[in-house]
Amino acid sequence: MAIRLPDGRFQCSICNKIHAKEIDAERCKISHEVLYIPMTRTELNRLIQALYLGKPELVPESLYETFRKFQIKAVTDGS
Repeated sequence: MAIRLPDGRFQCSICNKIHAKEIDAERCKISHEVLYIPMTRTELNRLIQALYLGKPELVPESLYETFRKFQIKAVTDGS
């Protein structure tokens, strides 16, 4: 949902661009194609550690499975 500013304009919640109409701010948000991937705090911390240390074995298998599900959905949806 777009953020309504005190002056009546609307802000994209992704890039913070200001729009005169709410529908334009919503279209802007959708155009960014942001994915929200569910993960636990532990999975997030392990992912960050793996990236910093260059050790992919630190990433839990459950997170890889989540990523695969999203990747398969993107392929089947034509994204």
